[in-house]
Amino acid sequence: MGQGGKGAPRLLTAIIHGTFAREERWWRPGDDPETPTFADRLEEALTAQGVAGTVWAPAIEAGLTPEDFAWSGANSHAARVGAGLELAVTLRRVAQRLGATAAAPLEVNLIAHSHGGNVCLEALRHLKPEVRIRRLVLLGTPLIDRRRSLRVLRAGLALFVIGFMITAAFMLLLGIAGMLTGGDVMFSDMFDLSLGAIVVMTLLGSWTFVLFAGLADLLWQAVSWPIDQIRKRRRQLYGPPAAAVHQALGRRQVLLVTSHYDEADLLLQFGSRPRRLFDRMVRRRWPWSLRLVELVLFRPFIDWMAFYLIEMVLERFALGLPWYRCFLNDFRVADLDRGSSYPRGVFQRVDVTRYLEESLLRPTAREHAIAGPNLQADEDMTSMFGGDRQLAVLYAGILKVGKTIGDQVRFLHSRYYASDTVLDLITSELVDTTVDWRAWTPSGLGDGAEA
Repeated sequence: MGQGGKGAPRLLTAIIHGTFAREERWWRPGDDPETPTFADRLEEALTAQGVAGTVWAPAIEAGLTPEDFAWSGANSHAARVGAGLELAVTLRRVAQRLGATAAAPLEVNLIAHSHGGNVCLEALRHLKPEVRIRRLVLLGTPLIDRRRSLRVLRAGLALFVIGFMITAAFMLLLGIAGMLTGGDVMFSDMFDLSLGAIVVMTLLGSWTFVLFAGLADLLWQAVSWPIDQIRKRRRQLYGPPAAAVHQALGRRQVLLVTSHYDEADLLLQFGSRPRRLFDRMVRRRWPWSLRLVELVLFRPFIDWMAFYLIEMVLERFALGLPWYRCFLNDFRVADLDRGSSYPRGVFQRVDVTRYLEESLLRPTAREHAIAGPNLQADEDMTSMFGGDRQLAVLYAGILKVGKTIGDQVRFLHSRYYASDTVLDLITSELVDTTVDWRAWTPSGLGDGAEA
């Protein structure tokens, strides 16, 4: 998007990329008509519908000098918050160039992929009256809930228990080894002491520590609740409260397009729900006797302490959240169908898994054209390792495996913007005044509401 010319539109459609996608081509205009990008195909679809305005990237047809909005794409909370402010500033600058005012604002359709959707939500907090968001389409965006929780205490207690148990187990092994080798009474005493310490710490760590951590957590929530109310903090991690989002879109729902084949969403779901996955995939397979022993001796420790430590680490690296936020909050990928701070009256979820199955099983040449860097020739790699051919072959094999995995991840990652059906869905949302979501949603999975 850029400087205005004659006939500059008052309706523009912007495509916002997600994490690690700054250098990808799909959201920019392509230079090969045989392999059009998502931006090219969306431009063509909107033009066929006679929609005023233009897709952001190929804006030159409307008298604008193209100006891509390419945020860093870094997997960090700070990068997404900063990009949201930058997007709002850029939209206002473009609106001023086009002569938009509060009385006659520039209308913008935003289409965002992955965390680009959270960038758009964050931008809603900073928009000026010269800009009005007409439609907001989120492709596989992880909407994140947060709840006050003193997880650092539970995780710290878990580390203490684990460290104590490891030390006691080491002493127990020393005692056993000493007794087997005919050691004196010291080893027997060490064995008895270590065994008793393990039993006591198992019971103490399973119940007393968990009770203490739970009470401290409740106290932390009670203290922080009035502070959050005064500072008007919200449960949503990004963007204004849901009511403000709804108002910013003129009471139009945000369209959230999801798929079970989204590898990023699967990773984030795993990061925020390891306890539930462990229960369904592991614990349910145990015999009832083992489950009873685990319930009495280890369940509180595993569910309420150890998994908090795991969740903190996963959220730090999967969501890019700073450690201090992970210490003092509990984050979850919002499930619109099970209740969250993203109400279904504001966010319309459409599951497109069934539409993507065909492209996964039998992708077209265009859909599968996600080119990765070619491996270097073996001769070049051999020279890298001082003529050691065996080491060069090993290195080439590792690169090949990594490239294959990367290609598969990019292939799954591209389903939203490679599918013609999803493109039709997006076009319908941008063009039609009302959309019958029942026509797009599989039976039993959707809301059955009409926008």
